[in-house]
Amino acid sequence: ADDDSLVSTVINFSAASNSAGYVFNPTSYTLDISNGNWDFDQNGRVDALTDGLLFLRYAFNLRGSLLVGDGVVASDSLLTTAEIQSNMEKAEVIMDIDGNGSIGALSDGLLLLRYMFGIPDEMLVNDVIAADATRSSAEDISQHIELYMP
Repeated sequence: ADDDSLVSTVINFSAASNSAGYVFNPTSYTLDISNGNWDFDQNGRVDALTDGLLFLRYAFNLRGSLLVGDGVVASDSLLTTAEIQSNMEKAEVIMDIDGNGSIGALSDGLLLLRYMFGIPDEMLVNDVIAADATRSSAEDISQHIELYMP
């Protein structure tokens, strides 16, 4: 389906026939669909000073040249401003890192930047987790970020 809002899909299995003496016992599988990853400029690397700053700017509602200006895009990226912004729009489904239902520059943006800079454990989450977050531990935050590494 050509549906950018699709978050997951169920894959069902069935058999047309079985070999003698064997039984087919199908189990459905729910496949989560990711519309993006943290490599917004698609240069093959995730970097705090490019992708991390792009995320922060995007979370502050900067768009167009304000989003990508001042050397924020990696020099080896081949994407246009519109393509980078489109990648970020598609990735909005993964950007709510703390799981509170909104994308916050001073929560989700800082979490991603801290993670990309290698800030460990509780220092990763100190003073940036939203009060209504569903993911609040350093472990939960790290797992969510790792899911969408290219």
